Amino acid sequence: MTNSVQKFLLNNLDVRGVIVHLDSEWQELLSRRSYDKHINELLGQATAATLLMSANVKFEGNLLLQLQSQGDLSLLLVQANNHYRFRALAKYHQGESKTLKAMTPEGVIAIVIEADIGEEPYQGLVSIDADVMAENLETYFNQSEQLQTLLVLRADNEQAAGILLQVLPNAKIGDDDWTRLRHLAETLNLAELKTVGTQTMIKRMFAEDDKTVYEAMPAAFECGCSDERTLAMLASLDENELSDIVESQEDVVVACDFCGKQYQHDAATITALLSNKIHPN
Repeated sequence: MTNSVQKFLLNNLDVRGVIVHLDSEWQELLSRRSYDKHINELLGQATAATLLMSANVKFEGNLLLQLQSQGDLSLLLVQANNHYRFRALAKYHQGESKTLKAMTPEGVIAIVIEADIGEEPYQGLVSIDADVMAENLETYFNQSEQLQTLLVLRADNEQAAGILLQVLPNAKIGDDDWTRLRHLAETLNLAELKTVGTQTMIKRMFAEDDKTVYEAMPAAFECGCSDERTLAMLASLDENELSDIVESQEDVVVACDFCGKQYQHDAATITALLSNKIHPN
C-alpha cells in the first residue's frame, strides 16, 4: 500500500516501529509549489519524520515540525494530524550552500503537539548540529523522551519515506541487537519500497525477528486553507493596515503559503471587516 503509515512490533526485542511511504500524495504536495531539488529532499525527509512521530504519539490534533534558522533555509514547516493528513512548506534563499547544517546557522527544530481539546500545546526543541535530518531528530528523541530511538529518512522528487524504531519504555536492548537493527533500517530503499510496499519491506528487513505487523493506514496531502480562514487572517490585521487596503480601493489577493491557492477579496469586503459588519469564523 502506497501513501501509507504502517506500525509494527518486534516482539522478541521489545521494539516498536513505524514505516511511512508517500508517492502520489508527495508528488501532489510538490506540484503546488516550486522548490529546488535539495529543498525537496529535506522537506520530504521532514514530512516523513512528522508522519512517523504522529504515528508514535497518542494525540488528537496536529503535530508540527518547524525548522527555523538565520541562514538560507529560514523556515521549513510540516503539519500532520492524527489521521495522517499533512501539508508542508519551505522558505529559503538561493545560495551556494546545499547541506542542512550550512543552510541553517543557529538553526533549531521545534516539535509541537497541538491537541484539539483541553490540553496545553507541547513543545520540544533541538538544535541543528548534524547535516543529516534524522540525526538531529534522534537527538530530540533521546533528550525529550529518553527512549532509545533510531530514524532513517529518504526523499526525492517522487517519493518520501522513513522508518522509526524505538525501544519500549522499561525495556532494554543489547548493543549488538541495536546495531543490527540500525544496519537493517539503513537498507531502506525508495526504489524497492515503491515495488514491494511497506508490509513486504518490513517482513524482508526484519526476517529474523518475531514481529507483529498492523494494518497500514492511508496518508494524504490536505492543505485545509479556505476562504473563511483567509478572511479571519485579514480580520486579525490592525485598523491601520485595513484602512490602507480600503483606501487603495483594490482587491486583495492572499495566497496560501502551503498550497499556493489564491483567495481574492474586494474592497467592500475589507470595508465590512474594518467596520465589524462581518465576523469570519
